[in-house]
Amino acid sequence: MYLINLNAQIQLTRRIYKEMRKMPKWRLMFLLQEKGPLSAYQAAKELKWSPGKVHGVIRALQRSEAVKCKLKVVNGRAVKMMELVR
Repeated sequence: MYLINLNAQIQLTRRIYKEMRKMPKWRLMFLLQEKGPLSAYQAAKELKWSPGKVHGVIRALQRSEAVKCKLKVVNGRAVKMMELVR
């Protein structure tokens, strides 16, 4: 009996995970969890989104305090790096 319930829970969890992966905020958060801190440009390339869409999602995640951004100098340019808040 316990194994049947556990199997059903695992299947439900997988279904929920797949649905959450379709939502932009969750897709970006899963990417940051897998890859670590990224710039908006790097995230846009990975997700095949426009940089504008990534910036919009970043702003929404910053308002909910799920993501924090830091400025980092790379090759003499300021790059906004985003990372998940732990």
